[in-house]
Amino acid sequence: MSSVSEPISNMMDKLLGFIPNLIAAAIILVIGIFIAKLIKELFEKFFRSLNLDDWFNKISPKNSGGAEVQTTLSNVLANIIYIII
Repeated sequence: MSSVSEPISNMMDKLLGFIPNLIAAAIILVIGIFIAKLIKELFEKFFRSLNLDDWFNKISPKNSGGAEVQTTLSNVLANIIYIII
């Protein structure tokens, strides 16, 4: 009987040993997302303080469609940094 129950017992031990690793990975992921969002906001404010959007609007053609563009160069660069992190 022990030859049948031993593999099941080993499987359950491995599964229960894996759960703390899974929880730790979830915690690291949540902390990483929080830090990435914080860095994104800091870089977006930094790029806006450099007047990067105004400089880009001077060298790029104006939007000819009548709709106002909501995406700025600072926002795009900050999102790229967020994705990289």
